[in-house]
Amino acid sequence: MSSGGAALHAGKVDILGMHFDPLTMDEALARIDGFVLEGGPHKIFTPNVALFVWSRSKPCQKRFYDSCDLLPVDGRGLYYASRLLGTPVPEVLSAVFIFFKILEIAPKKGYKLYFLGTKDDILNKAVKEARKKYPGIKIVGARNGYFDESDEAEVAEDIRASGADMLFLGMSSPKKEDFVIRNLDRTGVSVCLGVGGSFDVLAGIYHLAPDWVAKAGIEWLYRLIQEPRRMWKRYLTTNSVFAYLLIKELIKRPFRRVL
Repeated sequence: MSSGGAALHAGKVDILGMHFDPLTMDEALARIDGFVLEGGPHKIFTPNVALFVWSRSKPCQKRFYDSCDLLPVDGRGLYYASRLLGTPVPEVLSAVFIFFKILEIAPKKGYKLYFLGTKDDILNKAVKEARKKYPGIKIVGARNGYFDESDEAEVAEDIRASGADMLFLGMSSPKKEDFVIRNLDRTGVSVCLGVGGSFDVLAGIYHLAPDWVAKAGIEWLYRLIQEPRRMWKRYLTTNSVFAYLLIKELIKRPFRRVL
């Protein structure tokens, strides 16, 4: 495996050992539409810096991301790293951005959607808000993310019975990855997208960072302000490890400034 920065087969790029799809939003949506027409299942996940760092010590999680049908870059940390390493990706395509774009086009495309994750009250608000903002949207099922492994077969069967084309997984990692590994084939969906905390955003519990914050690469700080108790340790450790890995890789090669 390349240590980072070299272009790979099938249009992938290698960022410090993880293989990403360098796509614009329009290109990603076209690929997703193709997945729906083709039939499934297809996995789409968007690792951020924290998940990237965690996957380095968890081979199973790393293999899962390598097996995804679409793996866009989530967050400015990986985006700027791609540029410094000489394989710039065109856009940041975080899960929440892709999620909201799909909601926008779903009524016209006729996609049938299933929401899986978060707590019942937040989930219900998210579903209600989606139906209000996107008239004609087909949300064919929804279930909270608080279930045991012993309940997974029942959950997967409910998804299959709903006839959903797309499954949105609003659960934490590695629970959502583990659910997909064990159950994706049983759900009958064409597309499975890990959306993290997107249901909370749709429900109005949390808010996305303004554009200027995102472009400055400090979305993590904006999120930290909203969830200090939950997020401070994650960002302190994973951001530091990622910075170390990136600097170490840059020292090993001639510096190519492509910002």
